[in-house]
Amino acid sequence: MTEGSHTDGPARDPSSMFEILRDFQAHGFNGDFSAVEGGDISCGTCGVSTPAGSFEVAELRRMEGASDPADMAVVAAAPCPACGTKGVLVVMFGPEAGPADQDVLVSLPTPASPGERPGTTS
Repeated sequence: MTEGSHTDGPARDPSSMFEILRDFQAHGFNGDFSAVEGGDISCGTCGVSTPAGSFEVAELRRMEGASDPADMAVVAAAPCPACGTKGVLVVMFGPEAGPADQDVLVSLPTPASPGERPGTTS
């Protein structure tokens, strides 16, 4: 995993959730984040809820289950804007997505290209 790396378009990631989480942990993303209705993300370390658009996402991985809608998830690795903890957020999409997941997905920035800050345009 490299800083600013990402998956182009809706490509499927063949990795299991366990492998993705293990990879992120190996790169220092040990904190846990959770989606909050209204488009915020709550940090499990400091307890602060921050708008999803404020996160500088280092990497996103999209999982699509071939036969199980419960496997449709986006896994994001990012530092908490409030405390700096490098953490992981798992949000569902498709039929299994709840209101909090949907709110966060529409606001979550995509990872930046090398040399570009997330959430900015040239």
